[in-house]
Amino acid sequence: MKLRLPSPDGLLRGAGVSLVLRLADMGFAYLASVVFARYLGVDGFGVYSFAVSVVMILTLPASFGLPPLIIRECGKALADGEAGRIRAIKRWAYRRVLWISVPTILLAAAIFMGSDIVAPDERSLFAAGLVLTFLLPLAQVRSAILRGINRIAAGQLSLQIVRPMLMLPVFVLLVVLGAQALAPLTTLAMAANVAGTLAAWGFGSWMLMRHMAPPSAPGADAPFEIPAWRSSLLAMGLANGMNILDAQLGILLLGFMSANAEAGLYKVASQFAMLVSLGYVAANTALAPRIARSWREGRFDAVSRLVTQGARISVGIAVPLVLAFLLAGAWILTIAFGEEFAAGALPLAILALGQLVNCFVGSSTALLNMTHHERHNSYAFAIGIALNLMLGLALIPSYGAVGAAIAAAVSVVVRNVALWIFAIRLTGIDTSLIGLRRRQRAD
Repeated sequence: MKLRLPSPDGLLRGAGVSLVLRLADMGFAYLASVVFARYLGVDGFGVYSFAVSVVMILTLPASFGLPPLIIRECGKALADGEAGRIRAIKRWAYRRVLWISVPTILLAAAIFMGSDIVAPDERSLFAAGLVLTFLLPLAQVRSAILRGINRIAAGQLSLQIVRPMLMLPVFVLLVVLGAQALAPLTTLAMAANVAGTLAAWGFGSWMLMRHMAPPSAPGADAPFEIPAWRSSLLAMGLANGMNILDAQLGILLLGFMSANAEAGLYKVASQFAMLVSLGYVAANTALAPRIARSWREGRFDAVSRLVTQGARISVGIAVPLVLAFLLAGAWILTIAFGEEFAAGALPLAILALGQLVNCFVGSSTALLNMTHHERHNSYAFAIGIALNLMLGLALIPSYGAVGAAIAAAVSVVVRNVALWIFAIRLTGIDTSLIGLRRRQRAD
């Protein structure tokens, strides 16, 4: 069975769908953040943000390299006319998540509950968050499979719509029912996060059943894991893990080295700064499966056109947002979160400029992943996270959230320039806004 895929030249439509869904996701997430921030206060919101960052780090072992690998291999399966092979990929991925997430949860629970690392009044918060260590990787696997078979919208609905849409109603319901008498508000916020993720997991399962090829399709009985995947999984996992760690590092360092209020300021600044990368994320979501298929089929000019178009979409969306944050950042944060968060304007401006460079350079990460050059992503991310860590340790004690923002922005810029150079050298394709170089043939 060979499923029909949309033309790679339909990137604009795919990116548009992804952008709408991403906007909805961020809208729900920001609304939840505003309510959480106002209910919890800047200190409580800082503690909650720190706990979420810790939990995100704990999900890394189970989801290690899986989403990009699944997208690439599903695209290749469709290009080879073996849609049934995707069922074997799914079985392998689910088993991997189960084998890794359960020991991670048990070990983390023993550390959090049996030591002084976590304050006694915060243990319920971290205990609730540990459920995400299992649920979130499963939901990511489902999403990656749907995106890999070019069901771009379906692949994003569960995590980007269902999950954030339910978080706020669940939190409000718990407060109305008086659950704060049983647990701190921070724990209730985390419980709402878990409830949204559980709903996303169920919804994603339903969507996958609708779009999965039947068991009789060619390749359904393929044996996995393929030995050749191991190096790819390691490289993609390292790059993805370092990317997540890099994004959470500022909050983690602030949580250990500065006041809770500084972590809260940095959290809201980083959330708004991520708006700058909306176009980048939307374009990459639509790009990855198309790159995998086009590269497999030897259509290198199509890949070159795709990545250049993606960079132009990204920058076109980013520039107005960067200008708004530079000129009116304090006012925007005050309107959204209250006057006590206005001090996050400078970190917001710094982070936004770093994301603008990310958009200009384009989809180097996706290109390297989909063309079997994934290990070079690891090199670039290692350079970036090392810079972030060193600069954060040096600047945060004196400058708090501003120091964390400088460290993160420098990390983003250096990492993306390195990725851009790697992509040109290894594939002959310039992923940037300019897109001057064109690849004519395989090496």
